[in-house]
Amino acid sequence: CLYGFTDKTYDLYEDDIPKAMIAQVGERVTFVNELIIYGATEPGAKVTLAGHEIKLRDDGTFSYRFALPDGQYDLPAVAVSASSDDARAADLKFSRSTQYLGDVGATPQDPSLQPPLPENL
Repeated sequence: CLYGFTDKTYDLYEDDIPKAMIAQVGERVTFVNELIIYGATEPGAKVTLAGHEIKLRDDGTFSYRFALPDGQYDLPAVAVSASSDDARAADLKFSRSTQYLGDVGATPQDPSLQPPLPENL
C-alpha cells in the first residue's frame, strides 16, 4: 500500500495579517519553498513517481525532495508489491502561486534541488 501523502492548501491574504505583526518581522523577510514526498510500502516493493523508480529504504519507506517554484506540477505515483500481484496509485498534483506583500527578498534555493517535474527524477 502507498500512504503518507497529504494535500493541503493555505491561502494568506494581507487583511489576515495584523499590521503590528508585519512591523515586527523586521526590514525584510525571505521564504524558501520545498516539496517533500514521503511514504511507505512493503519492503521489496517498487515505487515510481512519474514513471521513475524511487529507491526504498530497507523498511519500505521512501522520500524525495524537490524545489517548489511557482507553477503547476503533476507526479503520478505507483506502488507495486514485491510479488507484483498488487498495485496502488495516486495522482499527485501540486501548485504554487506566490504573491508577495511588502519587502520580501529572494533566498537562493538549494542548488541540488530541482522542481517536481518528471525529467528531474
